Amino acid sequence: AKYTVGFSSTGGPLFYINIQDNIEAHGPRHIDNEGDVEGDPVFAEVVEGFEVIQRILALPRNEDDSLNTRVQIVDTYVVESDAK
Repeated sequence: AKYTVGFSSTGGPLFYINIQDNIEAHGPRHIDNEGDVEGDPVFAEVVEGFEVIQRILALPRNEDDSLNTRVQIVDTYVVESDAK
């Protein structure tokens, strides 16, 4: 889903924020060319502060499209949901 936050499967404390719905590529039902199920664990959803995401998107990038500036999550909180 759009604006979900997940851990990168490349290892280390790397995370990503989906800026579009990409369940086809990263969801638990995706199967790669070798028949293995892929999926980075999604652990949160951004519910406010979308302007911060836009500022991150505007940061300079390396040739491989990774950020060349360190970005950290420094504060989070739980929003109660009626969803079951």
